[in-house]
This record gives sequence, structure tokens and C-alpha cells, in this order.
Amino acid sequence: MKAKTETEREKKSKSKSGEVRGSTISPRDHRQVLCGPFRTLCSPRDSQEYLTFLSSFCNVYKNQSEDKDFSGVGVAEATAIVRNISSRMGSAAAGVLAKELQVVFILCRSDDHKVLFAEHGALEETIAALHRFAAHPDVLVQGFKALINMGKNDRAKSIIGAHGAPAIIVQAMHDFKDLSEVQQVGTWCLGSIVVVHMENKHISGEANAPETILDVMKAFPGNIELQQVCLWAIGSLCANFPSNGVRVGKKGGISLIVQAMKVFADIPSIQEMGCWALANLAACGGKVAEKIESKDGPQAIMAAMRTHEKHPNLQYAGLVALAHLGSPSAIEKFLALPAFAYFQ
Repeated sequence: MKAKTETEREKKSKSKSGEVRGSTISPRDHRQVLCGPFRTLCSPRDSQEYLTFLSSFCNVYKNQSEDKDFSGVGVAEATAIVRNISSRMGSAAAGVLAKELQVVFILCRSDDHKVLFAEHGALEETIAALHRFAAHPDVLVQGFKALINMGKNDRAKSIIGAHGAPAIIVQAMHDFKDLSEVQQVGTWCLGSIVVVHMENKHISGEANAPETILDVMKAFPGNIELQQVCLWAIGSLCANFPSNGVRVGKKGGISLIVQAMKVFADIPSIQEMGCWALANLAACGGKVAEKIESKDGPQAIMAAMRTHEKHPNLQYAGLVALAHLGSPSAIEKFLALPAFAYFQ
């Protein structure tokens, strides 16, 4: 995202009367009118104006999943909020810090703002804040979410791994075993930062991420959302990385995956992620593949494919899993499919 000078921004935002509107966006966006102008992010960090903006912004946008027009947030605003995050110390600051991290998470739904915040140190300062506020679950959850949204490209993932985020996430999940939100968002973050990133797969494996995620599956067997994100994260950790697959096999993960597929047989998303996890584990070969065979993995995959025959991604994942396990018919069908990248 190309930085603009304040002068250029002000010139472009002048009204016909000559009034400068700074970094505000069109008043037609009623949500932004409710929150106030984005330039409020540059106000003193403990001012009532700034604190009110944080709360209003989070309340308005927290449930809006799609991108919004955040073009009014530029270098000055990003720099200000990153500076504020870096300066928060002590338990009394946890509530405000959680809001600031939530603002970063929301703004970084935009691809431009992912780059903008990463360029101005938001990744490093978020990880440092997670370390300082390790006893505060609200900060942890919002920090994990911010890392997920910022960490979409290779450079960002490298920064996240190099600054020790996987170990911080795993420790947080151990410390707050009974808080499902910490477990869910922590698992989501671990799965996200390893996608197509071999070094982070290694770092996360060394931090015991696979074992930690399997512990979550054991602790919350009836939680559909948690089971689904765990299956996806296990698949991501093991994709093209056999050593993590070995960890999963040793920890009893294959039985947990198959059990989740049996318990939630009528939930297509669980079945798809179960097939995805088993496909990547089967690709590890050796004893891992043998365990899938011995733990009724093929039967679970075929049951999912029969029950949900109209779900193409599930069908594809199932075929890949069976092909890796050596099924001649699955290999034949798989080779007949159009070549496209599905597994990472």
C-alpha cells in the first residue's frame, strides 16, 4: 500500500467550501459516522476521545466479516495504534490493549491494511504484547486474531515464526485449557501460520503444536466448531511435513480424527476436514499410513464420501486420502480429475 503524505491526503479530502476533512470517509457510511473519524486513532492514547472510538469501532464492526472501506486509515493511524500497543504495560492496561488488537484484526480484513500494519511493526508488537499479557485471555484472543489476519503472506508468516509466536500460542492454550475461545482461536492461529510455510511447520512442531491441538480434541469432544478447526489445523501442520504426522500418530491423533468423523457423521464440514487431515497424514507413509489402516480410517473416509456425495471438496479430499493409502480404484479416479492445487 503506497504511503501518502498528510498534505496529499488533505488536498484530496477538501470539500467544496475548502474545509479539510482529514482522513474521514464518506458520511454515507453510517457505521463510520457512529464511530467517529478515523483520525481519532491519532489522538492521545488515554484520551476519552480515543478510548470511546476504540469501543464504538469494535462494537460496530466486530460481527462484520466482509471488507469495509477503511481507506481513511493510513500511515499516521497505523503508526499511532502500533505505538500505543507497544506502550501498554501492566494488568490495568489489558482491557484497552485487547480493544486495540481487535481494531487491528478488523482493519486487517483489508489486504492493503495487512501490508500497511506489517510494514509498521504490528506483527512484532502484537507478539510482544502477547508475551507481556500472557495472563489475560482477552488480550490473547484478540492478539491471535490479529496475527491470523496479518499473517497471510510468506513474509508475515516468517516474522510470526521467527518471533516465537507458536510457542506463545501453545503456552496460552495450556494455561487456559478450560476456555474454549482461547482453544479455538489458538488452534485457528496455529493452523493459519503454517499454511504453505515449511519453517513454521517445523517451529510449530517443535513447540508441540500437534500434541496441544489433539489435547483440545480430547477435552472438547462435543464441540463441533472446535473439532472442525482442530481437524483443519492438524491437516495443515502435517501437509508435506511428515515429522508432524509422526507426532500426531504417536499421540493417538488418528483415532481422535476417526472418532470425530463417526460422532459427527452428518456434518459435511467435519467430514471434509477429517478427510483432509487423513489425506495429509496418509501422505506421510510408513507407520502413520499403517495406523490409519488399522484404526478404520479408510472406512471412515468411504462412509463420509457415501453420505455426502454432493460435496465436491469432501469427495476430492477423500479420494486423495484413499489414493495415498494405496486404493487402486481411488488412484484411478484421482488421476482422472482435473489437476488443481487443493492441498497445501
